Amino acid sequence: MKIIKGQNAIITGASRGLGLYIAKTLASQGVNLVLAARTVSGLEELKEQILPLGVKVVVQPTDMSDQEDIQQLFQRANDEFGCIDIVVNNAGIELFSDYDQVSVDEIEQMIKVNLVGPMLLSKLCLPSMYARNSGHFVNIASAAGIFPPPFAEPYAATKAGLIGFTLSLRTSAKVKNSQVSASVISPGFMDDAGMYEEMKKVGGKVQWFIGSLPAQKLADSVLMAIEKDLSEITLLPGFPRLTKLFNLFAPKMFEKSNIRSGVYNAITTVAEHRNKDV
Repeated sequence: MKIIKGQNAIITGASRGLGLYIAKTLASQGVNLVLAARTVSGLEELKEQILPLGVKVVVQPTDMSDQEDIQQLFQRANDEFGCIDIVVNNAGIELFSDYDQVSVDEIEQMIKVNLVGPMLLSKLCLPSMYARNSGHFVNIASAAGIFPPPFAEPYAATKAGLIGFTLSLRTSAKVKNSQVSASVISPGFMDDAGMYEEMKKVGGKVQWFIGSLPAQKLADSVLMAIEKDLSEITLLPGFPRLTKLFNLFAPKMFEKSNIRSGVYNAITTVAEHRNKDV
């Protein structure tokens, strides 16, 4: 789908982290925005930064674990703009810890925010997109959904689920010969904002051979996914990208080599820090 000035988008998780980059990048293309997150002050601050770009911006406080909030977000977007062309499901929460130390509430919250929320919002937006034969969903998953790391069981499960949901939704549209589509982006470690920046604060820095990418790369990938109608983008530096084939053809060797090489050291450090605080 060609991104053109005057289109309308919903972005969840827009008040901080990678959501800021996605919002500013879409706004730079002339896309009007409905910014959704729990933190209203962050949304208002972002709105003031975006308005000079000449687009319309609506702020909607939203808890993506709350079905009523999601319904209100959808209704507000339609009331303000009439139709939604792009939905970026970016909101997400993570937790690295020994699984037996994770509470049931934390598990349920992560499933709701990372997986159920995007599914419900997509379900609400889909009928009007089908009716107009136009629209695109971009779901922000994680490399953890492709290469599940240790100490991240609920997070890896929800992101793997989001990948599966997106690809199934996309295929359904293709089978219906619809121009509606969906893409999933699975970032690895991203600098400047988001999960990896928080990890660095407790000493969770990845080795040089794993590497990281700038946050703007994710925002640029959102544009590329929409305009080129890509099914899946995995945002990893060159060397880690090769491990997808390694994992496919030699999974046990892949597992052992990752453990021996210290690939998981950063995540292990974060998990140990969290466990001490529990």
